[in-house]
Amino acid sequence: MEILVAVLAFLAVGGIGFAFAGGGQPATATKRVKAAVNASKPVDRRKQAVDNAALKRKQR
Repeated sequence: MEILVAVLAFLAVGGIGFAFAGGGQPATATKRVKAAVNASKPVDRRKQAVDNAALKRKQR
């Protein structure tokens, strides 16, 4: 079981590395890979909510 997990982890890391190093990809594919990698990071949306509220107040 541990061997299977190790192989899958190796393939996942290798696939991400190939996606970043592969020069033959279109720009949209590269953006998609970067977005998928960055999506796992937690995002603090409180600042966005404050900015949106400020914009709404300015529109009135």
